[in-house]
Amino acid sequence: MIRNDALIDLGGRYLHELNLSHVKYAFAGGSVGRGDADEFSDLDITICVEESEIYENKNLVYEGEFVQVDFVAPIIMNAISENPLEYRYLLESKPLYDPLGNFKAIQNHACQYFGSTVGRMETLSQWTKLVEQRKQRAIQSIDQNIPYSATVAGGAAWADAAFMAMFFASGSCSTGKLIPWMETNYEFQIIKDICKWLNVSDEDVPLILRTVERFREFLQGQYPDRANDFVLSPLQDALNAKKAKRLVNTGQLANLAWQFSGEAFWLYLETSNGLSLDEYVERLPKPLAMDLERIGFAKLDSFSIHELSRVADELMLRIKGDSL
Repeated sequence: MIRNDALIDLGGRYLHELNLSHVKYAFAGGSVGRGDADEFSDLDITICVEESEIYENKNLVYEGEFVQVDFVAPIIMNAISENPLEYRYLLESKPLYDPLGNFKAIQNHACQYFGSTVGRMETLSQWTKLVEQRKQRAIQSIDQNIPYSATVAGGAAWADAAFMAMFFASGSCSTGKLIPWMETNYEFQIIKDICKWLNVSDEDVPLILRTVERFREFLQGQYPDRANDFVLSPLQDALNAKKAKRLVNTGQLANLAWQFSGEAFWLYLETSNGLSLDEYVERLPKPLAMDLERIGFAKLDSFSIHELSRVADELMLRIKGDSL
């Protein structure tokens, strides 16, 4: 809690230096929002402001700490029930600036909604639809012979089903907690047997980090006008180094491999310009594409992709049988 409180205080000081006249409220997410920040944690700040589109999200160093700042429009209460998947993070957030108590009211509403039978049923329904869409996309990609896209869709299906199961079991939607939760509550070796890039050793870690760094450096060269964008900021690599150190120190190597595969996929999404992953990989320098394949830009066969969908089905059945 000492580290958590220190980062909350730091967030308050940072916000105090801003012109708060136009800010409705601000809150911390991530490990600080959950209350389990450690020496490797950064501070994720969401600032709710009118006309949020005119502000740029940013990474920065403030008082020696990494801070990620995201500007969004003020949250409308009805939006929580209309799109619960977009707002489940409210359960794991802490206010940093809330002069009128608006954030507290929204968070209380979110807690009541997600804790209610109606809220849980609606959340389950939307999440189930999302998983089914991922599975359908995987099948379509197999039929279209675009194996990278099929693999991504199959991976997204089991991951979204796992997030759903973890959320209903623990109330958490933390990316960093998903793999440990799966290792404890599911036969995670099934996933590792399919997704070979999750089987890593300490010796593999430098290659994983350097591959993501090289990917970001390549994209900075491709998009020089976007070199300081949130996704392409060099500070992202520094944040990744801290994340990797935590995961190595705690022996969470599969978690490291999974999260950094996700980081690479995020870079693709932000720079794809409508290209499928298959088309995108074809345009990458071959050495970079080969290294990205080693960390998750892979082509699974049809049987393996159907197995990932089967895992998603098992997880969803468990939720429906145990959680509601």
